Parts: sequence; structure tokens; C-alpha cells
Amino acid sequence: MIGVPAGSNRLYSCAGGGQVSGLRGKLLLDHCDFSKIDDDGIDILSNYTRIIEQKDNRTLLVQAKNSDYRAGDRVELWDWQHKKIRTNAVITTATPNPDGTFVIALDRDVVTERVGVGVGMNFSRESMIDGIDRLVNVATVGQETIIRDSKFQVFRAKCLNLKAANCTIERCTFRNSFQPAISAAPEWYFEEGSSIRNFTVRDCTFTDNNHPNIVIGASPITGLNGAKPAVSDRAEHTSYDSANILIEGNTFTGYGTTPSVFDWIWPVGPAIVITNASQVVVRGNTFGPLAKGVPPGTPKILVMKSKETTITDNRDVAR
Repeated sequence: MIGVPAGSNRLYSCAGGGQVSGLRGKLLLDHCDFSKIDDDGIDILSNYTRIIEQKDNRTLLVQAKNSDYRAGDRVELWDWQHKKIRTNAVITTATPNPDGTFVIALDRDVVTERVGVGVGMNFSRESMIDGIDRLVNVATVGQETIIRDSKFQVFRAKCLNLKAANCTIERCTFRNSFQPAISAAPEWYFEEGSSIRNFTVRDCTFTDNNHPNIVIGASPITGLNGAKPAVSDRAEHTSYDSANILIEGNTFTGYGTTPSVFDWIWPVGPAIVITNASQVVVRGNTFGPLAKGVPPGTPKILVMKSKETTITDNRDVAR
């Protein structure tokens, strides 16, 4: 059990269940209880780091930011203005500097467009919208994550806040949680990535969770109130980086009830929201009625800026 101990009179745990960064192996959560958690139940991530300088076609100077860079790691170079992957590469050497930067040598030529130290702290609105290219180490989000037969209840944040590749969630229960029960998407404000890939949510039960219960992908405008990144809707600027998603056999009741206080792209009403994704299948799920006050005709499954999506054999999706 992660949270309030059995027999305790505490109303809730004053922190999250766990944050997993630098995961290089496999993670299994089996028959766990993450109830009465304040912050994210589980947050699996790698950090986006600013590219300060491109020294030559295959060498970058980047911020360290607690990142674990090793030869052989696969990294992604991100266009931070449009929030999409520009290219992949493999590290050949990673050399730390005393000033907290790394010199990263890559196995292929890469192209950067906007580099520099930037302004503002990490985890800030300034950082979210500075447009400076980022590097993210996808070797540190785990080889495989399996979460099964577990319970989640979170009062302030997300039950599962995942950027892990090769992730399966099965036969879990999510109840009475404030933000989306499952968020599988980068977080620009906190500079946590990467996009989700090879992701399955199967045979889970979602009961009385606010907002959409499953959120896949993330829009470039996602963030806090205030200035947003300068983006366009042109095809070459649209990300489909969250890929190979399966959502099947789940049951949803009491969802989509609260407008987001954080100005995330979480519309009121839908149980599932999919954005900036590809190769998505949503099938065999069962939906309760829309929340009171939600306009009739609001889709229970909302798909935006995505491609290769299949929605089939869902029950009561039009009721």
C-alpha cells in the first residue's frame, strides 16, 4: 500500500505515490493500492534538456538537469516551438562538464534550429514557451512497464502520469480522482517526456473521476494560463508522436465533470481524449451517461489532430 496506512486516521497522504526518473529496466506494479494520494500516484518520466550549442553536425552541448546520459542511449531531438520530434539518434560519447553541462556526441548528423541557455528557471512558463530545441533520453523511461490489478485514488493530480514506452495497464481500478486517471503525454511546463508509445489500457474500471479519464498525447498549447507557444496548424508542424495505442474493454462512469483549473486541454464531457497521436485503437469499452450539465451530443471519445485511429464496438458510446 502506498498512501495512508491501514488503521490511520489521516485523511490523505501529503505527497505523491512515486516519481520514477532514470528507469533503465522493467517496472512491475502488481496488486498495489495507491489510495488517498495527494499528488500523482505514479509519474514515469525523462527530462527534456535545453540544447545550448551545436558544436558540429554530430555534437551538442546540453544542460545536465539531473540527466543520465550514456553511450548507446537513444535520444530524441525535439522542436520545442511546435512540440514535436525532429529526429532520433544514439549517443556515442557523453562527457560531463564541471559547470553542469554535457557534451553529447551522436551517431548521425542532426539539425537544430533554436539553441541557447534560455531565460527563466526550469519548470516555468518562460521555459515552456522559449522555443529552444530540447534533447530527451528515451533510454531512461524503462524497457517495459506493467501495472495490473491495482487501485488508485488521487485527490489533486493524476493517478498515472506516464511517459513510459511499452506500457500495459490491466484490471486496475481508478476512483474519485481529481485530474485524469491516466495521462499518457509529455508535460511541457514540467519538461517531462517523452511521448507515449506501445501503450495499452485494458479491462480497467473508472468510477467518479473528474475530467477525461484517459488522456493520450498533448497539444502544443497545453500549459498554464498565460502566454502559449507560437505554433501553427500546418501539417508539417503537427505531431503524431504518441503512437501504437490500445484502449479496450474498460468501463467508465461518472467522468468529465469538472473544467480544468490549470487550462490543460481537457474539455468537459468526454471520457477519453486523444490528441497528436497515431495508430490508435479504442474498442470494446462501456460508457455510462454524460455528466449532468454537459451539452447533449458531447462525444464520449474525443479525437483531435490524430491519424490512423479506429473506434469500434464500444457500448453506449452514443447514449
